[in-house]
Amino acid sequence: MEIIQSIILGAVQGITEFLPISSSGHLLIFPRVFGWQEQGIEFDAAVHLATLLAVFFYFWKDLKNIVVKKSSRRLGWIIVAGSIPAFVFGFILKFVPEESYRSNTIVIISLIGWGIVMYLVDSFYRNHKNTTGVTAVSVKQGIYTGLAQAIALIPGTSRSGITITAGLAQGLDRPTAARFSFLLGIPTIAAAGGLAFIELLTNDGGWSNILNAGIGLVSAFITGYFSIKFMLGFLEKHGLWPFALYRVLLGAVLIYLFIL
Repeated sequence: MEIIQSIILGAVQGITEFLPISSSGHLLIFPRVFGWQEQGIEFDAAVHLATLLAVFFYFWKDLKNIVVKKSSRRLGWIIVAGSIPAFVFGFILKFVPEESYRSNTIVIISLIGWGIVMYLVDSFYRNHKNTTGVTAVSVKQGIYTGLAQAIALIPGTSRSGITITAGLAQGLDRPTAARFSFLLGIPTIAAAGGLAFIELLTNDGGWSNILNAGIGLVSAFITGYFSIKFMLGFLEKHGLWPFALYRVLLGAVLIYLFIL
């Protein structure tokens, strides 16, 4: 694995983890398009840690309030409860052959299909106003958004995209839906990174590309932090339609490259 590949794939993870265009889909497609070797489990563990750190750094005040303030602890429990569906679905997928849900066809269908859903939901709910903020997210909204997050384990779906869309469909405004999406992602990203580290520790010779993993970590952290900042500002002004259009166009390009 080349250093430039580590930088690019780290940036791809950092950017696409928080933009609603699917990080898993892009990490599957990039190596296949450019003919790169698989990045390896140490790289996957590193970039998941990087995006987790990016969320912690950006939302450290929110996380501090969840721990310190009683009025915010309710949000913490909602995040925990909303993460359970993803954990359960992730456990089930461990017993499903990866080729059955990580193929190019699945990625393409997910990119285009959920892109259309994102556009329709965002267009319908774009005028909804909810100025109460993320601490007012209800248990019901948290659970339903968590159920949507579980679907994002299928490559091409986008964890941030489907959870923001689910939040909008339940009456949250765009900034609140996005903030809750990113906070809800903390346990899931931590679990994915933790599983990658466990696999790394039990894999003989798994530390051979640790330098590239470190480079990918730095790249993913920097791009991830600014991706969060960009997304929160952009979404409030413009909504999801540019990302939905990107997903459909990317899906069309991938159909040409891999199917036609």
